[in-house]
This record gives sequence, C-alpha cells and structure tokens, in this order.
Amino acid sequence: MHWQPPGIAILPSARDGKSVATPARAAFEAAVKEGHVGAVMTSYNLVNGHHMSQYGAINNDIVKNEWGFDGVIMSDWTSYDAIAAANGGLDVEMPSGEMMNRKNLVPAIQQGKVSQVTIDDKVRRILRLAVRFGWLDRDQTDASIPKENPQGREAALQGAREGMVLLKNDASLLPIDRAAVKKIAIIGPLRHPAVPVGGGSAAVQPHAAVSFRDGLTSVAGPGVSVSYHRGVAPVTELADRMKFSRDDGGRSAGLDFEGFSNTTLSGRPAVTRVDPRINLAGPFFKGSDSGGGSSARSNGYFTAEKPGPHRVAVQTTRGDGGYRVYIGEKLLLDNWRLGKPLVTHAGVNLTNGPHRVRLEQYRRAEWGNAATRLGIVDDEQLVDPVAKTMAAQADIVVAAVGFDTESEGEASDRAFALPLGQDDLIRTLVDANRKIIVTITSGGGVDMTRWIDRVPALVQTWYPGQEGGWHWRNCCSAWRISPGTSRHVRAAPRRQSEPRQLLPAGRLIARGLQERCVRGLSRVSADEDFAAVPIRICIVVHAIRVQQFAGRSARRGRG
Repeated sequence: MHWQPPGIAILPSARDGKSVATPARAAFEAAVKEGHVGAVMTSYNLVNGHHMSQYGAINNDIVKNEWGFDGVIMSDWTSYDAIAAANGGLDVEMPSGEMMNRKNLVPAIQQGKVSQVTIDDKVRRILRLAVRFGWLDRDQTDASIPKENPQGREAALQGAREGMVLLKNDASLLPIDRAAVKKIAIIGPLRHPAVPVGGGSAAVQPHAAVSFRDGLTSVAGPGVSVSYHRGVAPVTELADRMKFSRDDGGRSAGLDFEGFSNTTLSGRPAVTRVDPRINLAGPFFKGSDSGGGSSARSNGYFTAEKPGPHRVAVQTTRGDGGYRVYIGEKLLLDNWRLGKPLVTHAGVNLTNGPHRVRLEQYRRAEWGNAATRLGIVDDEQLVDPVAKTMAAQADIVVAAVGFDTESEGEASDRAFALPLGQDDLIRTLVDANRKIIVTITSGGGVDMTRWIDRVPALVQTWYPGQEGGWHWRNCCSAWRISPGTSRHVRAAPRRQSEPRQLLPAGRLIARGLQERCVRGLSRVSADEDFAAVPIRICIVVHAIRVQQFAGRSARRGRG
C-alpha cells in the first residue's frame, strides 16, 4: 500500500496530521484494518513541511497507533535524514540504507537521539512480517500455480469489467448491432498491442494480454470484417525518420552534438560528435552517468518541404533534469526548470526551407533507460490518409486512443491533452464516418474539448489489465448498467472562472450532451470550476458496470 493522501488539503496549522481524517483516508485505513496489508510505502511529497518518510504524526500516531498497523513502513525511494526517519516511523529505507545505516544510527542511539526501543520495534516489525509470509522457512516459488492461471485471469477480467466507464452513447451505437454492421474499423495507437498498465515501476507485464483489436475481432463472427490501422505514428518513429543537416544548405547530414560534464552547458565540452538525428538512448556520452550530472546541446537544420503549421514533439524517459527546444531564435518548448510530461509538443508555422533547431538538455542523475527523442512533422501528415479511407469504408469505427508506457508513467507528469496527433486523428475519423466509438486508455482524465460534441459514443477504459480486450469484446456485444462502486470522472477543467454549482450525480453536464448512463442518484457538489467550453463533465457514476447480457428487452431504453 502506497500511503499518499490524495486530494487532501492539510492546513499549515494542523501539526498533528489529524486533518488527514477525510473521506480519501478511508481507503488506506480499510487496507490496514480490513485488508491486513504487510507494508505501507510513504510518498515523496511534503506534508506540513515534513517528508512523508519521516512524518511521525501520520506514520506513528495515525497508521501505527490509531489504526493498529503492525507491519513495516518503507520509503519510496531512500530517505533524507536518518534520525528524523527513524523517529518518524520509517522501518525500512528502500532500496538500501543510504541514511538509516549503522554509521548514522549507532551514534544517534549512543547520544540518545534515537532510543533503543525505537530500533527494537523496527526489528520486530521486519521479523514479524518475514515470519507471517514464510520468508524464513519455505521457498517463495509455488510451482502449483500455473502461468496460465484461470483464477487470475478471471480476477483480471472482473477488474476490467468493473473499471470501464460508459460516458456517452448517443444514437445507441453500443451495443453494436451485428445484424446491421458488416465492416468495423478499429483505428488508433491503442488498438494493438494491448496496453494493460502504464509505465514505471507499476509496469508489470502479464504472461499474456488481450488487445482491443483481438477482442473485437473475436466477437465479430462470420460475415463481419474487422480492419485496423494505427492512424498516427509515435514520436519514436518520427524521431527515427528525421533528416537534419549541419548547415542551412544541406551539404552535410546530421547535427553537431556537444556533451558537458556539468549540468549548465558551461566550459569546454567533454565530447563532440555528429549525430544523424536526436534519438539519444542511455547516457549522453560514455561516463556521463557516473555522477555529478551532465548536459548536452544538439544543433542542426530541419528543412520544411512546404510552408504551414508543423508540430515539434519531444519525448523523454526517466532522467532527473530538463530540456528546451529552439526553432531559429524562438524558444518553443521550455521544460528547463519545471519538469513536464514524458511527451510534449507544440505548434509552429514554418516557411519552406531550412530552419535551425537547437535542443539543450541536462540530467542531474541518469538511469539506464533514460532517453530523449525529437520529431518534427507537418500538421497535414500527422494522420495517415489510409486511416481516413478505412474509416469511410466501415459501417462503424472504434477510435482506440490514449496513453501507454512511453507517454504516461513514473517520474514524470502526464499531459492533460492526448498524445501527439490523437485529437487530430479523432476529428479526421469523425469527418469520414459519424458512427464512431472513442475509447480512452489512461490513468486519469483527458482534454476532450476538440471533439467531444462530434462523437456519439465514448468509453473510458483506464488501464484495463491483461483481459481488457476480452471485456471490450463484451462491451461491443452488449452493455448493462447496474449498481456498483462510486467513480468520479471529470473532464476539461480549464480555469477557475465559473461559480461553484450543485450538479446532479450521474448527469453528463454539457452543451448538447444528454444523460444516457445513470439515473436516480444522489447529488454531488462540484469542488472544481470548469471553463465555458463545449463540454463540462462532473459525474459520479454510481455506477456503471459493464456486463454482458442478452435479450432485446434488456437493451431497450438503456442507451
């Protein structure tokens, strides 16, 4: 269990941490008292000026004493002060004892800054957990559990079934009428392969995962053809096919690279070379990840084949630092001081001909999978024309959009807008075929304002797990609305400009958007203001469980 009070406002005067006693705390308390978790992991953020790994008002007073937690509290990741962490309730410093070690704690005990009782309690907690889970007396590999575990797959399917949320179903496109539909096109980067989870430490890959494409194909049956296309290229591919030159005449291919053994691009470069493109995987140069930080500068020219709007996109992976991109002398992307999403893009109007491109970046620390990629694309080339043709020829279109491990994950923010080109893809598909179902794979809400009024059906799949494709198959063949767990879904928050309002739960509050999903629920107060844009959604889906059902009577009137 990862202890981070989400959405909780803690007043500066609440020094005892008691103001954490809000509805959001209930899930963590239930995990301890009812789920009997063995470990609690503290988050990175500060609460009342204290690092969570050493905040005794929560770790000791609430979690251990008030809730009666007898397991271990561990850090995510490392800690900041050995004495404060030991006294603040931290039992295990992950991934190693960088602060809580013999060198720091033995003098602290001898000087009376940390009591022996405190250390003994930590030892008991660690040993108690090891005994409870059998780490001391048995092999931890259970050969009786097969990789293809039916019980595990059923649990994953149940999770997908209870997680997906139907947000819009105008014209009753769902369930798909297989008697009338003979051609289905599933288009988008999330169609295949399956994206069961986001990136980072949570990216546990299942033995097998079912994609939306495979799930939809399996239910189509004889007489129904399913075509598929990705629609837009990922930034990784855009970066690979970039052509740069070292001069504005295009006489020498590539970009000039300079690498520095500091984070400020100062002094003489430690390394100079010519790179064919900006697609740096791993350290900037040999030895740049040895400690102390490093920086790099890439200079070159991009030649626009014709004038007009272009997109410049940068993808970064794990690496503690920042970057900025100049087109000519214009600073187009500035992520130098404030970390931004894994994938960032911006528009720029270019004349035909060469344009100077400069990327500057630094990393205070590097990991083995740190990378930086840059791509430039004409707006008219964002969406593959084959996708539009395919959509026009289909009876119904499924747009599979959202995020994956390269655009949403650990150690970076995630953009509110969909990744590069996906909004354009949806709008292009709608132009070709009005019978479209949009599915969004993501760990949170996204900006839908560019297309929500034009699409008749919308499904939020979240990250559906390994069986997401099978459940999507069920969704397309039949939908059922039934009571379930409360879910809060908000879309398109823009600015704090409108008065707070009391919204009827279960309604899709939007211009031209009607209630289709939930009826007869209690009211909920909106705690965030929304802009006067084509869509305003603040719904409590209590709840939408997508379940397979049969019978014409069950389908009538459910939208």
